[in-house]
Amino acid sequence: GHEIMLNLALLRCPCGTPFQSSPQSAICSMCCSATCSAACHKVFCQDSQKCVYHLNFIPEAQPEVMGSRDIRWCVMERSSPATYLSRVCGPRYLEAIMGHDENSVLLRRGYGQYGQPLNITLAAMTPLDEAVNRPGHSYRRNMCLCRACRSRQA
Repeated sequence: GHEIMLNLALLRCPCGTPFQSSPQSAICSMCCSATCSAACHKVFCQDSQKCVYHLNFIPEAQPEVMGSRDIRWCVMERSSPATYLSRVCGPRYLEAIMGHDENSVLLRRGYGQYGQPLNITLAAMTPLDEAVNRPGHSYRRNMCLCRACRSRQA
């Protein structure tokens, strides 16, 4: 649930491709990993169990699911500062807001997480100072008390 500044200039896909060099590059709203293509997301995130979003689908459909790569570079490069980028999945999973320039994106993870970011994505992240007073993230805490959600409580 902490706010993180993602430096797009430092960001690379695990295959070595710079994030900003591929029009297919995107950040998965479920695991928060950045990859240059759906194929790389499958190989580096899903096959290594870093992203488990595909397990929500029936076994026959799982090979066709390539995460939820909805925060796309092709949209970011045309966006002005403070543009809200999380139009598909929204704040329960991952909020992305363009930063002060074309190389920065503010990320806020919600409670609906289906994995962890790859180390190469984590290397381009800087947590923001918690002492700064900001509006609260309404989805930092899961309010559901069912058995499946209890373990996710903050």
